[in-house]
Amino acid sequence: MTDLTFRNVCNLDNLFKLIDNCIGPIYLQSDASDKIDLRKNLEIKKALAEAYDGDEIESLSVLVANRKDMPQILGYLLSCKRCK
Repeated sequence: MTDLTFRNVCNLDNLFKLIDNCIGPIYLQSDASDKIDLRKNLEIKKALAEAYDGDEIESLSVLVANRKDMPQILGYLLSCKRCK
């Protein structure tokens, strides 16, 4: 697994589409060391959207389970338009 941190996320919909299209699980890391797969997890997505309600997410730490997903994720990060 690969640790990855998304920074300055301002468009959750695009991030969720990316995560849903990944081959392997993309786990949200919590302080309690719980791992929650974000792919097609509507409850977690809804909670994140409500918590940030249009605000930029400064940092979102995840574990990428399948290395084959990394090119797609890195491409997203490189093409991402920043909020500011």
